[in-house]
Amino acid sequence: MATQAGWKQELRKRVTAALGDRNHPFQFTGFIEEFGIERDTADAVAEALYSRTYVQCLADRVISSHESRRLRRLAGLLEISGKREAELASLAAKDAYRAQHATAMLDGTISDVERAQLQQLLGAIADQAGGDDVPPERDAAEEKTAKQKPAGGNSSRDSKVSRGELVNQALALGITGVKSKNMAVLQREIEAVSAGTQGIVGFDEAGFQKNFVYKSNASPKTVIAHLSSLRSMDKKIEEKRKRFVLISALGGASTALGALLVFVAAGSGSIGWLMACGVLLAAGVLLLIWGISSLSGDAMRDVPDRRYEAALGILKLLSKDLARDSLVNIQLDCRPHNHKSKKVRIGKVGYWDVKFHVDHWLVLRGGFADGTKFSIMLIEKQQDRSRKKRSASGKIKHKSKTKTASEAILRLKIKPQKNPDLRDGWQGRATSSTAAVRLPKWTLPKSLDAQGDRVTLRSTTKSSWDAVNPGNQGGAKVQRDGVKWMAMMFLSLYGVLDAAKSNSKESK
Repeated sequence: MATQAGWKQELRKRVTAALGDRNHPFQFTGFIEEFGIERDTADAVAEALYSRTYVQCLADRVISSHESRRLRRLAGLLEISGKREAELASLAAKDAYRAQHATAMLDGTISDVERAQLQQLLGAIADQAGGDDVPPERDAAEEKTAKQKPAGGNSSRDSKVSRGELVNQALALGITGVKSKNMAVLQREIEAVSAGTQGIVGFDEAGFQKNFVYKSNASPKTVIAHLSSLRSMDKKIEEKRKRFVLISALGGASTALGALLVFVAAGSGSIGWLMACGVLLAAGVLLLIWGISSLSGDAMRDVPDRRYEAALGILKLLSKDLARDSLVNIQLDCRPHNHKSKKVRIGKVGYWDVKFHVDHWLVLRGGFADGTKFSIMLIEKQQDRSRKKRSASGKIKHKSKTKTASEAILRLKIKPQKNPDLRDGWQGRATSSTAAVRLPKWTLPKSLDAQGDRVTLRSTTKSSWDAVNPGNQGGAKVQRDGVKWMAMMFLSLYGVLDAAKSNSKESK
């Protein structure tokens, strides 16, 4: 087996060679076996490689027939299904358009040249999404209609609009998977979603359920919409799990009852009664197998509510003060704490054998309107303890328990030019302003550090905490609210900064 070190670079190297030479003996499954990589990990890297290549093809705002064939060839080499290929292309296209639009808006306005470039990019995305299913004569007729109508010439609501304008409307509503260039079909799709939130890229449920990690660098509205979709998906899964748990319970009860009745019927000698009991037993076994197998699939995996609810609550809390047209970078890891990637070491604590896990499950970055940038990290540190103990009777008993601690790290990066009072030596004044730190009683401050233009506050707790959706619980509050914890950390750091400014003015 080859070493796992550098396998990503080797994958890109071999795929590039295979793209240039159709006789190149590259097989993705064989590559995975050669390097001993987990299939989910390899698939995630392959999809990222395909998405980056798609965005690179859109760099000139045109996907040529050669590039289109190259993308299909790449998807085949990486064993990406046709359906998943379309999903990745749609997501990558939206990311490319959003990046182009953000670049155009850097100076606060979009020029005619930039608008024309955006229109060209929209057309390339729509043409790629439309595919080659459309008869040439119908396509030509629609293009002729589009040319006859000037762009932006929407003089009245009753007048006919060109396909180009419809495409723009569709993409503004997040519709890129248009299977037909028929204007009537496109219009119906626009009307079907026009009542929804505009400009929001859809949440990739299939991608999330592959590795249960959500990553995004988008507007706060988009991230909030994605997390809300994640919540809805998880609630549906919870309801399904409840049904399958009930089915499993019914199956188990039917199996036990059927087995008992078969035993009784066998003693009675009644064939009819025995067959009826046998049917009950078989039905119970089938229900039990169906329920257990359904619960064991990844698509039915329930993720901790606290994780996406905390991310949603924190983002909604901060969104009012974020810079206009700002982007937030988020990584939300919903994998279990004992995932092998989170294990840091194995050791002993007294009589206990311990597996130590560190779970960096939330990273959130963004910038406020005043120019201050923030970074939040939430960490779970867990110890899975186990031991064997011999009882007085000589039996060996196995005991296990889990110890948990949560840590929150908040870092602010200030702009010195906007804070003239914070000059040389402000770091010492900041770290001495610990009286400004006010945290919930169930948490403890861990450290306060100021270096350069950054100030960092760490706090920790061994108490269990939660974050709930107030809309679904009538505004009920939890005993220990994680969102309030983050809010008080922000207030504490701004209190530290204000205290440092005051000390600076007094010393002058």
